[in-house]
Amino acid sequence: MDEFGQPRCPDDGIVMRDTSDAFVCPHCGYRIEIEAVDMPAEFDGPDIDDWRPRPGV
Repeated sequence: MDEFGQPRCPDDGIVMRDTSDAFVCPHCGYRIEIEAVDMPAEFDGPDIDDWRPRPGV
């Protein structure tokens, strides 16, 4: 995959559909497997609004 965006099937040139673990050609079933990625931890820190001065407080 040299370009960005949805890949095209190398056999018939159709735009491939994405599934949870691969890109799949809807015509012939050709698959390009996608490696699993670890999601970063959810941010658990102060909100930007916690540091803003609030009028009347």
